[in-house]
Amino acid sequence: MTDERICERAAEIIMSGGTPRSVALQFPAWFVNNHDGIVRLWEIINRRTWRFKDE
Repeated sequence: MTDERICERAAEIIMSGGTPRSVALQFPAWFVNNHDGIVRLWEIINRRTWRFKDE
């Protein structure tokens, strides 16, 4: 699977109610380099801060 396809799939996971954790579990190696964007997308969709930032 290409990086572009993984990115599309990760966005689909978030848009359908998934969490950054869901993306990390499905694409762990890709998530390591792209977590900021995934967390930001989740925050925009859900209008709140992702929980690890609350500390």
